[in-house]
Amino acid sequence: MRLYGKAMLDYLGGESGRIIIERDDGNGDPDTVKTLFASFTRWREDERTAIRAAKGRVLDIGCGPGRVSLYLQRRGLDVTTIDVSPEAVGCARRRGVDKAFLMDARHLAFPPRSFDTFVLFGNNFGIAGDFTATRRLLRNLAAIAKPGARIIASTRTPGSWIERHAEYVMKNVREGRPPGLIRLRMIYKGRGGTWFPLLLLGPDDAMRLCFSARWGVIRVVPSGDGIADFSFIAERRR
Repeated sequence: MRLYGKAMLDYLGGESGRIIIERDDGNGDPDTVKTLFASFTRWREDERTAIRAAKGRVLDIGCGPGRVSLYLQRRGLDVTTIDVSPEAVGCARRRGVDKAFLMDARHLAFPPRSFDTFVLFGNNFGIAGDFTATRRLLRNLAAIAKPGARIIASTRTPGSWIERHAEYVMKNVREGRPPGLIRLRMIYKGRGGTWFPLLLLGPDDAMRLCFSARWGVIRVVPSGDGIADFSFIAERRR
């Protein structure tokens, strides 16, 4: 993810921030980090709706350049933000995020009852990997959550919008993997980054995973743009 963070820093410095997101079947989608810097009015509709549920002390997981943290800070919330990329953390700090730390979401270092809200936007709900790894992440969040804490997350129903992605999903099913488990890497300025797993989920699987790890989904918010993106809000179960 260091190339991704480098693209963010370069964009902050005036460059284009153009990247390619490559999947391990050779599919590559040109993209830009510009959307990671978007102001609140330019967020997806489902994210704008879901983030209103944020309260208390917030942990923004996979912060990138800090679009969520900056918005919540302006709302007066106490926000801690983490990212696995030192460049992304540096970018967030330069943009004014008060508490940005280098930390892997799979190895959280916070005491019990630290947070009221966890935000995992930009498909970060699936950054731990497969079902088992994501369930472990959710249990770790429960361990550092205050009573009544919330998860606010966004993800995408796998394979339901473009045929070439549906083929990838079917291959996963045939080989016994989660349908939405993909392997990606970033290509920036001709350099390829490290491959990493990302789990995409439909609402049903998101609900099942949350329920198995002491969280209950209380609302699903569709994106409204005709694509299978959605956000959801879950609360910690006793």
